[in-house]
Amino acid sequence: LVERDGRDSKKAALNEICRRAEEATQPSSTLPHLILFPEGTTTNRQALLKFKAGAFVPGKPVQPVLIRYKFRKVDLSWVDQSPPFKDLFFAHMCSLGCKMQIEFLDVVHPLPDEVKNPDKYAERVRVIMSQKLGIPTSHFAVEDMLLQRVAIKNGLPADSGMIEYQYIKDKLQVSMEDTSRLLKEFSEIDKDRDGMITLEEFANFLGLPVTDRIQRIFRMYDIKGRGKIQFREYIIGMLIFTSPVIKDDLLRQAFSFLDLDKSGTIYRTEFIPLISMLLMRAGCEPKEAENLASQIYDYALKVAQVDAGKNASAAAPSASTISTPAVSSESTAATSTSTSTVTTQPVNNPDPGVTYDDFQAVIKKKPQYANLLQMVMSPDNRTL
Repeated sequence: LVERDGRDSKKAALNEICRRAEEATQPSSTLPHLILFPEGTTTNRQALLKFKAGAFVPGKPVQPVLIRYKFRKVDLSWVDQSPPFKDLFFAHMCSLGCKMQIEFLDVVHPLPDEVKNPDKYAERVRVIMSQKLGIPTSHFAVEDMLLQRVAIKNGLPADSGMIEYQYIKDKLQVSMEDTSRLLKEFSEIDKDRDGMITLEEFANFLGLPVTDRIQRIFRMYDIKGRGKIQFREYIIGMLIFTSPVIKDDLLRQAFSFLDLDKSGTIYRTEFIPLISMLLMRAGCEPKEAENLASQIYDYALKVAQVDAGKNASAAAPSASTISTPAVSSESTAATSTSTSTVTTQPVNNPDPGVTYDDFQAVIKKKPQYANLLQMVMSPDNRTL
């Protein structure tokens, strides 16, 4: 059996297909034909999904076989939105019979360039079969069906997983594992689980008000410009706009920007004034800015499990005990450019601070923070 989520299992299956196909073509071989179902799943017979390349990797001739089911009263197609298997099985047992028609097409030989390009070979065979069946080819593949299951499991509409995975994979080199992880993250942002992320949901996920910067990042993802982000847009935005800035050298620059005293740890007493100042420049009231900055800092501690490991939750000061500097032109300049005005954390202060490893963990949870920090690190754009 092949584990669809297991890379080693799929590789072992492909190696076995190649070995078996090569052995079967030897003059002395008595092995029967190797039968493979290139779609890799069952469908509703309305279109042909993208073929998996496994049957075509050996570069041997293949004989397409068409199976037409002549359903009358009960459609036994087993897909994700069908009745449960036991119900279909019971309906089949109650039927007088189910006729099917099998048609063997002419053997297809690979062209010279198709021997080295099994995907091209698979596509040519798929077109031949679709024309004979009188149905269209689809851009979707079995992975899209698996992503449908991930979407349903996370409370999203099933069609959220229909992203034309094979195309996304070929263009952006993303694995099925990472795609499933991103779909789960998408569901956490999409609070009403309608398959669309609104600007408000996007800002709430980051714990920030809707500012010009937040809108700019949102528009990076909103490819179609509808004011809502589908998962296909989200994954493209993540891979094109956000992933490139989540690199160690860029993250260290962002961390250094927040670590005003350059101690290697970001403490509450330096984080709150800086972020509050940036939020107030974006239009927040001082108290709102202070509370939001405190919430972000507390979230950083929670993600890094600092509150559990270092007892931060019991001892960390609350937002109301932190004084925010007045936002005049002098204090703003001092806070953003000078380390002499920052009060460093006393040795016996219970606030454990956020280390670079903790900072990386936060960015991993909410990667759009990296886009935001990249925007505000320019001296001319110090605003959230």
